[in-house]
Amino acid sequence: MKLKICALLVLILILSTPIIYAADLYDGFKNPPNDARPFVRWAWDAKHPSEKEIDSQLDTFKKAGFGGVEIRPDALTDETAKMLKVATDAAKKRGLLVDLALSSNLSLPNLQFGQQLQIIALGKKPLKGPMAFRGQMKDLIKLADAAQNLPEDPNCRVVFLRLVPMGRTSFAQGDEFVKNIIPDGSIAFDINDSNDYVLYIGAWHENFAKHQGLIDPFNKQVIEKYLNSISSLLNPVLNGKLGNSIHAVSCDGIDLHGANWTMDLAQEFYKRRGYAVAPYLPLVLDYNLPSEQTRLYDTTRRVRYDYCLTLAQLYHERFVETFRDWCRDNGVVSRLGPPADPVLFDMFDDFNVPDVPAGDTPAVNKIASSVARYAGKSIVSCKSISPDDDMSFISGANQFIFNAPGQNTNDRIARLSYLFRNSSHQPRVAILLPTNDIWSDCGPSRGRLNDYMWYLFPLWQALNNNGFSADYINEKFIADAAYDDGKLHCGPDTYDVIIIPDIYSIEFPAAKALRFYAKAGGKIIFVGRSPETSTGFKDLVKRGVPVSYTMDYIRQNDPNLVVFIPAPVKDKDNLVSWSAGLMKKINVAPQVKISPVNPNLFFVHYLADGRDIFFFTNTKKDSISFSAQFDINDKTPSIWDPETGKRSDFPYKDKKGSLDITLKPLKSILLVFEPHTP
Repeated sequence: MKLKICALLVLILILSTPIIYAADLYDGFKNPPNDARPFVRWAWDAKHPSEKEIDSQLDTFKKAGFGGVEIRPDALTDETAKMLKVATDAAKKRGLLVDLALSSNLSLPNLQFGQQLQIIALGKKPLKGPMAFRGQMKDLIKLADAAQNLPEDPNCRVVFLRLVPMGRTSFAQGDEFVKNIIPDGSIAFDINDSNDYVLYIGAWHENFAKHQGLIDPFNKQVIEKYLNSISSLLNPVLNGKLGNSIHAVSCDGIDLHGANWTMDLAQEFYKRRGYAVAPYLPLVLDYNLPSEQTRLYDTTRRVRYDYCLTLAQLYHERFVETFRDWCRDNGVVSRLGPPADPVLFDMFDDFNVPDVPAGDTPAVNKIASSVARYAGKSIVSCKSISPDDDMSFISGANQFIFNAPGQNTNDRIARLSYLFRNSSHQPRVAILLPTNDIWSDCGPSRGRLNDYMWYLFPLWQALNNNGFSADYINEKFIADAAYDDGKLHCGPDTYDVIIIPDIYSIEFPAAKALRFYAKAGGKIIFVGRSPETSTGFKDLVKRGVPVSYTMDYIRQNDPNLVVFIPAPVKDKDNLVSWSAGLMKKINVAPQVKISPVNPNLFFVHYLADGRDIFFFTNTKKDSISFSAQFDINDKTPSIWDPETGKRSDFPYKDKKGSLDITLKPLKSILLVFEPHTP
């Protein structure tokens, strides 16, 4: 009886699941729906276009094959709102969608204290005792401002003036001299020993000239005020609700301008982390500390992780969720990219993602597409970077926003977008993103990441050159994953192997999942160092020891399944060749064997209705000829031409699934392997 009930439930699930059949898939590819077509950005300056210009522009966009426009007004005024109504009505008549784009610089007039973007700029002055220090605070503040490239700010407040001894191997808070500042702006203190010190100056800026009027991205109330000012202005004009006229509200990702503080950060840090950040703040903000493995460095990186985690949580809770919920309340789709400096703001955080995640670079597209699939979202947006749009498809994007009408490739883009949205991505390799260590060692800035792990983001491309489709995943994916037959199942994706790149800190749930994955026959590659401890400062021994024991257990596993190899050396190792050797060592076969391997040849693999879909692109300005051997049985390759929508047989000699392919410069080919039919 139980088996019959289970069978019935499975049948109900199958019957209730929407399926795109073969004919439907090709018909949609040949004649893609309007929502698969790319959008074009339409910048409105302070004058905004006239009604006649609006009609003319929309006719041009429609003729060029766009599916909609993304209007980006310089400012939203009553007059702009009226013309926006004209534009949305005119677009609707033409079958075009209209999106509204917010500025990356979110601003409001008449901001109150604590509502504006805030920065603690860090300055350092080396001192050696014994000495009697005498100085002016304005000169010390200039040291901090110069380090952050900030203009002079008369409203700046000093939050710490800390004298910290150097050469220590364990943490020392140092002596705080903020209370010693004399009303005339001078400071005096004595150093009575012969040790080396650093005087740390923390200059807290808000409402300064360079970024005046920009709202605090960690302040929920002011973000709601900003968003409500938009809907209050537009809703009465746009038929009572934004969603009646607007398809989506987008934000590429706000420009944080180095924001690293908010009014209640100290309180939130204590509430979430269980200790005060103030004693550690000067060292946490000093990203040039010596990285020797001492207790001082270990303490600093653990507190810095907690600091970054707190900022990331506040950003997601107060900006991302607020923006997403406001969009839903107003009946529009939310489309949001990472901040301009996105390293800090882990896109995986609790999967609180917008309706449409947006990327920018191929690496960020990779992360955004992984998040989108895990969260059950089919669309990943990105800016068109023609002629590299095909590379954006390879990296997981499937909705394009053009900055200008450009060349007439919109039918082609629409066909590929439709096909990939309605197919299942087939990755093979998971790369664990070292978010914990990035936060601990680099802090919130992308700039410090560039030299931190040089091979991290090029790695997926090097694997791709060798015939492996790779994704970046997060610890949360692993902790929630299922595993059987040596496979790791993360949401809809299945991986044959996990690469752990130079990761030192990992949370116990992820470490435990890796242990059971290895025990189930899963393959793991540890590159460079391997995890040794947990993240964060609170209860570090209690939380770190289980990670250490778990990793020791993994190290004792079958060396054919779990391997430890040195990291590639920059300017010495060829990453493409190094990646090929890596996969041979763990004995994982590629999805497609490419010969000869070419660093300018990339591919992506999808599956739809029993069809294997391979899209190859040549990013080189010379032709590429190669042999591609596919592990596909009883399927016939055909070419689907995204330019024309036509399909044709691929001329091939049946030699165990091997095809000889030539791609002209900057060209691509879409191969669809179809089940044999009579």
